Formats: sequence, C-alpha cells, structure tokens
Amino acid sequence: MPNLFQHRRNYFRPTWREELAENKVLSIVGLVLILWGGYISFTNERQTVRTHQSLDEGYKKIVLPQTLKVVFEENNGKPVWLAGNLDVKDELSDKSYGISITAVKLWKRVQRYQWYEEERSDRGPGEYDYYTDWFQDYINSADFAHSLGHHNPEDWPINSTILTNSRVKIGGFLLGTDLKEKFDEEFIPFTSDERPPPSSGIKMHAGLYFHAKDVWSPEVGDIRIQFSYAGRHGEPYTVIGMQSGREIRPYQTENGEELLLLHPGIKRVDQVFLAERKGTRFQMWTYRFIGWILSFIGFSCIGSILEILVDDYPVVRSTLSLGSANLSFSCSVAVTLIIIGFSWLIYRPFLGILLFVIALSPFVIAGYQFYLQRVFETNHRLS
Repeated sequence: MPNLFQHRRNYFRPTWREELAENKVLSIVGLVLILWGGYISFTNERQTVRTHQSLDEGYKKIVLPQTLKVVFEENNGKPVWLAGNLDVKDELSDKSYGISITAVKLWKRVQRYQWYEEERSDRGPGEYDYYTDWFQDYINSADFAHSLGHHNPEDWPINSTILTNSRVKIGGFLLGTDLKEKFDEEFIPFTSDERPPPSSGIKMHAGLYFHAKDVWSPEVGDIRIQFSYAGRHGEPYTVIGMQSGREIRPYQTENGEELLLLHPGIKRVDQVFLAERKGTRFQMWTYRFIGWILSFIGFSCIGSILEILVDDYPVVRSTLSLGSANLSFSCSVAVTLIIIGFSWLIYRPFLGILLFVIALSPFVIAGYQFYLQRVFETNHRLS
C-alpha cells in the first residue's frame, strides 16, 4: 500500500535560452563587457608584441659608429647608437623677463587665476560651489550654472609658447625634428639671474613671474608665468635612430613601427633597450588587468546562464569540482590567457602554446576525470 504521506516534488529549472530571455538586458551588458575586455586585451597584446619585435630588430641591426665626429655614408638608412654631450648652437630667450638659455627647448607656461565650478553632490542636483585657482587653459564662465559674479576674462594678453632650437647636434650628427620633440618629457623649471625692473609691473615669487598687484592675494584675471628648459647645452644624452645623411630620424622597422629612442645620460646599447622594455611593462599589465576585469564583470552578469550550462554539461561541472570557487573568475582568466597566448603565438610560439595549455588545462583535466568516471561506472555495471 502506498504511503499516504509520500509526495513527489517536481522542480522546474529554466533552460539557458529561457534564462537569457528573462535577463536579456543584463545578458547583453555582460556580453558587451566580455567583448570589450577581449578587444582591450587583444589590442594591448598586439601592440606589445609589435613593440618587442621592433626593439628586437633594432637591437640586432644597431650600428655603433667608430667616432661621433665623422658621419660615415655606409650607415645611411641603418639604426645607429649615439652617446655624447648636446651641442646646441643658439640661445632661446624671452627678453621681457630676462630669460636666456642655450637649450633644445624653452617652455613659457602661462597660467591665469580663474573661477571654476564644482557640483555639490551632498546638497542634491543643481547645487554648485565656486572657487578660484590657477589654470593653464581658459575656463568659459558662460557655461557656469550661475555665471553672475563668476566671470573669467576671455582675452589672454600672454600665451604659452614652446621655442625649439633649429640646430642641435651630438658630435657631427644633427638631431631631427621628431627626436627634438622627445625632449618634451624632460622640462626643468628655472629662473633668470636678473629681476624684472619695478616699472615693468612684473613680480617674482617662488620661481614664478606674476602679473598681479599682490602675489599673496591674486585676483581673477591675474597671470603667472613659469619658464622651463629641456636638453641644455653640454648635457649627456643617448640616442638611437636612423642615420639619414647627417641627421637622426625615426627608423621604420619591418612591422611598420618607428624606432627612435632618447635617454638622458650615457648608456650602453643593451641598457637602452632594457630600459625601453621595462618602460612598457606598466602599461602592458595595466591594460591586461583592465581587459580581465571587464571580462570578469561580464561573466558575472551572465552568471545564472553559466550555472545552467554547468548543470547541463558534466565536463564543465567537473571543472568546478577541481576547486575553482568562482566560475566567472575561471572563465575570465581562461579567455584572457587564450587571447594573450594567441597574440604571442607567432612571435614566441612556446609562450603562446604554454598560455593555451594553462588556460585549457582545467577543462582538459576535468574532461579526462569525467571520462575515467564513465569508464568506471560502465565496468561496475557490467560486473
């Protein structure tokens, strides 16, 4: 006689298609984030590989001139290494401030005391506070929510400028325009030994030149100026680029990348290339992390669909049993490693294959364990 208290419970579990239809927006967001993260990872790795290829090619083909005083024609079109003191011909100056220096570049940085607007989130939407500070770029006060009483003058009587010396040499080699542009990262502030006359209305304080009545209490519209130089005459620099006649220009590598390097100080060839490789690591790992985190968030958005797939496919379910606590983490890491491995496959096949193996190994191991389990169950039934 059947037990009257015995009940059969039926549980309804949606399919992955039904789950996708129910959470359509979240699923679309997840897929977009996964694709976005994959795109960032792929473009980052592709550029990293191209950079490494260019550095490898430059290092293999680099020519060390016998002397810096003589330019040898047989080195035309080849990447060369130069290390020596800068020979700058002319002075760069600004007579209004008594500034004069023999350098590759002279930067006249102009800032103006202006109003700026900040929204107060703690007070609710539409609430703003207004402050004053020094800014290099013009702030249009007409765009303020409350422009009355917060007006910034539009006309700038003095503008920022960067002067570049026309002739810069290391030994007998001229530095080309592209190479001189790289000095923009080396600006050092300085002041003149001469103070402006009182009649000029220019005041000096903390290495800055002020067009103001009171440097301690500036008013809106006041101006301050800072001078900086880059590449002073006689300073040692190391250069790697293509010899074109007497001029050093960018060397175009076989993959289309340009190789043109500038380092302060006297450095050996291997030191320069090692520093360049190290310099790309931070950016490379930053974009790797961004690509992975976007993929992780994307897989988290479709987590419910992944759980259904885990239940439907025993191999995937076995993967989780290996100890991976988070399916989204596992999938995002696997996808990122596959993208990185694919990008490096041609340039460094061993590294690419190794990353493929690491990415797929949990699934391969899980599949093998599932196969052994099925074989064991089959043999057990036959026995």
